[in-house]
Amino acid sequence: MKKDMISIFKDGCLAVPLMRPSEYARHVGVTPAAVAGQMDRGELPVFTLTPPAPGKRPTRYINLVALYELCKDLADEGRVVA
Repeated sequence: MKKDMISIFKDGCLAVPLMRPSEYARHVGVTPAAVAGQMDRGELPVFTLTPPAPGKRPTRYINLVALYELCKDLADEGRVVA
């Protein structure tokens, strides 16, 4: 496991349910633009936080819990090799 990945796992479980796209990009070794594209295409599960103040842009986060479940389901179906 990469050293920087330890920060999102604790005792073998996800320590955080959501992650900023820039942090996710750093952890997986791709550019933030690549992550944004994956989010736009629906390839990564996204949680959108809508601010209460009008005129503010929503903030998108990677939903790591949903991503874990997706990967687990695909592995159970034999569609990915771990």
